[in-house]
Amino acid sequence: LAGFTRPHIQNIQQISLVLDELKVKAEISYLHQIHSEIIHSTDRPGCLCGDGLLTSSEHLILIVKTADCMPLLLYEQEGKNIGAVHMGWKSAVNGILSNLPSNLLNYRLVAGPALRPCCYEVGKEFLHYALPETCLTPREKKEGGDGKLTFDPVAFTRQILFSRGLKDENVADAGICTFCHPLSLPSYRRTKNRDRIFNFIMKDQRKRE
Repeated sequence: LAGFTRPHIQNIQQISLVLDELKVKAEISYLHQIHSEIIHSTDRPGCLCGDGLLTSSEHLILIVKTADCMPLLLYEQEGKNIGAVHMGWKSAVNGILSNLPSNLLNYRLVAGPALRPCCYEVGKEFLHYALPETCLTPREKKEGGDGKLTFDPVAFTRQILFSRGLKDENVADAGICTFCHPLSLPSYRRTKNRDRIFNFIMKDQRKRE
C-alpha cells in the first residue's frame, strides 16, 4: 500500500489516528530529513536522521515528507523489502540513489508529487555536477525562458536506477507538479510555508489475513 496525504494532514500523530480508524496495525518509521545521501535499513519504529528508509518488516509504515522534493516509493515484487526516499537536488547530486539495493530487477517504483521540469528551474552551476544529460534542459526563450535550465527528477531517477536493474515497465509516475498542479499540494517554492506532503508505503496486510 502506497500513497500520499492531502494538505489537511500535517503531522505524524494525525497519521496514527487515521491508521487507527482504518484498523491498520502498523508502527511508523520516519525521518529527520537533512538533504543527504543517507538511507537507513530498519526494523523499528521511530525517527532516524537521513533521507531514505528500507525495511523488510511486516508491520512498519515508512514515511518521507516533501514539499517540492521527489518522493520515491519502492517495493520488491516478492514482498521482501520496501523503501521510501526523499530526493532533493542535493541528495541527488550526492548519490542517494546509489545507496539503494544494487539489484533492482524485481522492484517496482512510484514517483510521487514533486517539482517537475515545467517549474523546476535550476542555475547553470548544475552543469558542473555529474548528472545525466537527459535530466537537464535549457528553457526556450519563446517559452519565456532566459537560458536557465530545468531539472527533471524522474528522468534522473530512471537513468540512475535503470543501470541498477530497474525495468521501465516497473516505474509508475504520479505526474503531479507540486508548484502548478490544481490539487494545491504543499510547495515550498510557491508558498514558502512549512506544510508538507506525507508520502507512505507499507506491506499490504490484507495479503496475510
